[in-house]
Amino acid sequence: MSTGDRLLLLLVAIFLMAIAIGAVMLGLNFGLAVNAAYSLLQEFFFGRWEAALVGGVILLIGLRLIYLALAGRKPLGALVTRSELGEVSITVPAVENLVKQTAGQIEGIREVRPTVTARTDGVAIRLKAWVEKDINVPELAVQIQETLRSHLKEVVGLNTATINVEVQDVGSEQTLKPRPAR
Repeated sequence: MSTGDRLLLLLVAIFLMAIAIGAVMLGLNFGLAVNAAYSLLQEFFFGRWEAALVGGVILLIGLRLIYLALAGRKPLGALVTRSELGEVSITVPAVENLVKQTAGQIEGIREVRPTVTARTDGVAIRLKAWVEKDINVPELAVQIQETLRSHLKEVVGLNTATINVEVQDVGSEQTLKPRPAR
């Protein structure tokens, strides 16, 4: 869910809570709430184009939230290669695991955390890496990219669209925090 959709969901939740509190107060026949609701309706809503505009915006927000609820989550997706005998597919988490193992075997790498995205022109890999001290980082990054590109083509048959290497730390002796579960 995008940041805009999360903000929209937050605003709608606050709006619904305000309506719920008002409904509870009206249901309990709280005099001040009844009078405030009646004067609010009389003053701001009956016969006003602004009220129609607000209602239209709320309707659009509701339609967007219905779409988000019914669209569901996209599956992790499978990457497919075709041959004369049929199709071979591999899930994105399996490719991430392969990338992690392959990059982790390169000398000078302490830890890697890959993110793989399936695209039409191949896979896009974003690799966060923690490296040993006294390592030439640009050369190591090129080595990682070349190793991953060739290994994924040879082992799985996947084309690699992009491989972005982001070095997080060089030579630090502190222990790394475990990756949070997704």
